[in-house]
Amino acid sequence: MYAYPIYLPEFSNREDLLLTVALFDDDSGDAIDMSGCTRAIPGNYTNNLWMVTDGPFVSISHSVLTIPDYPIGNELQAVSLVVDPNLPIMPGDPISIANLSGGTALVGPWGPPPYPYITETGGIVYVSEDSLDLPPVPSNLLPGPNSMTGYVTSYAASSGALVVQIGNTFQFEIRQLKERNDFDFAFFSSWDWISGHDHAVVLTASLGNGLMLTGTGRLQIRIPEVQIRKLCHRSYGAALTMTDSQDTRQVFIARLPFQSGGVSL
Repeated sequence: MYAYPIYLPEFSNREDLLLTVALFDDDSGDAIDMSGCTRAIPGNYTNNLWMVTDGPFVSISHSVLTIPDYPIGNELQAVSLVVDPNLPIMPGDPISIANLSGGTALVGPWGPPPYPYITETGGIVYVSEDSLDLPPVPSNLLPGPNSMTGYVTSYAASSGALVVQIGNTFQFEIRQLKERNDFDFAFFSSWDWISGHDHAVVLTASLGNGLMLTGTGRLQIRIPEVQIRKLCHRSYGAALTMTDSQDTRQVFIARLPFQSGGVSL
């Protein structure tokens, strides 16, 4: 992870760029969860009763939220919900959102609210953010096992409108390397290609736009051939970063060689 630069396999400029990045814990060897989500069973989980915790402050939200199963794009980058107003919630606060048993667990849907949803028991219900038939808040407040964790992006104290980022987002870039003479390649820093004298970014990708979380600890990079064909027969610089909105990490800095595709455009 910290061997800069790493050397990626060669690609043709007449094919999709397809790479899988896997992140594992150095100590345990376990795959690192980058989604910020837990689900009791596989599949998307939708509910309309949540326990929202920000430090010592607990609020109940009746917002209809969905915890997505893999593959995950940018669905969790800006999750909107409504909690109690006038709480001391600040941008950057860590936050957790967990289901409460009094809610209506949905495994459908047939369509967005107010259209019918299918419950875990096979029944049909109608739910929406402003439904007048919301379930009562349970007295035991035992949350889970379906949850999301992340950080607050914004909070409107007057209305209780809350926006949070769940899990990590990613940014991938391909750049042209600086031009050099042959002997220069034996004597340069791996940081050189991102200095102020570099060429502009050639291609970018982000979650939901070329990047996709495909499983626990796994990120897929897929840029279609229609974009890759603009690259030439040469090596490029490639880099990937990840952030949970508070902490940013460099996943890799790499060299990415391309061959001419051998067919006409």
